[in-house]
Amino acid sequence: MDKMAAFLKRDLREMLSYKLAFIGEIAGIIFPLLTFFFVSRLIEGQSIEQLVPYGGSYFPFVLVGIAFSSYLMISLYSFASIISTAQTSGTLEALLSTQTDLPAILLSASVFPFIRGAVNVLLYLAAGVIFFKVKFVNPNIAGTLIITLLTVLCFAGMGIISASFTLVFKKGDPVMWLFSSLSGLLGGVVYPVSIMPVWLQNVSRWIPLTHSLEGIRKSLLAGSPVSGISDEIRILAFLSALLLPLGFLLFSLAVRKAKKDGTLTQF
Repeated sequence: MDKMAAFLKRDLREMLSYKLAFIGEIAGIIFPLLTFFFVSRLIEGQSIEQLVPYGGSYFPFVLVGIAFSSYLMISLYSFASIISTAQTSGTLEALLSTQTDLPAILLSASVFPFIRGAVNVLLYLAAGVIFFKVKFVNPNIAGTLIITLLTVLCFAGMGIISASFTLVFKKGDPVMWLFSSLSGLLGGVVYPVSIMPVWLQNVSRWIPLTHSLEGIRKSLLAGSPVSGISDEIRILAFLSALLLPLGFLLFSLAVRKAKKDGTLTQF
């Protein structure tokens, strides 16, 4: 816990030293919401069959999609970013030569991005409620937290696999590009998966974000109980149990290879 606190303190100091970037991040929350709010006005009052399971309104649907997908993507990007930053700053070899084991280093360094991302989710939802009059009727907070936690673990596994490629190949990570591209296109972030052709819907079922946003929207927008999202929970739990250990295994092998090749600090 002391080591985790040290990483958190370091990252907090770094963020506070760049105040303009923080202000820009807040603006980056409001402007996309304004864009989709105006888009939602085009279909206001229309009954769209694909939106009925999520309350029937488009803007709350896309609000949840943008807020949580941006948070979940932190799991994918943060680990590779941690590695590349440590390589370019020359601190990676020093970190790996300490008595702190590898999982502790990765998890400790990722605490601040996850906390910051969680705050951003709250800001997204608060902006939706305050400025755009979004109403969450009987939201299932427990179900939302369960789905979010399982998805974070699942994405973390993919993120650590991505970091393994970064450590060995430095640039051109195919895992991050493919996974993030497919998630954005087929994960149902800004439109329901059900509007896509059947064959693309079948492909989307292999993407964790699809099940994550489905479960979160059912919980927040439709008030589904935990039993109503049991399928999503089982799928995400299985993927988490598979991808997280695989990620740590591949990263350990990547560190061993980089040390053997003498490329640990190269970028």
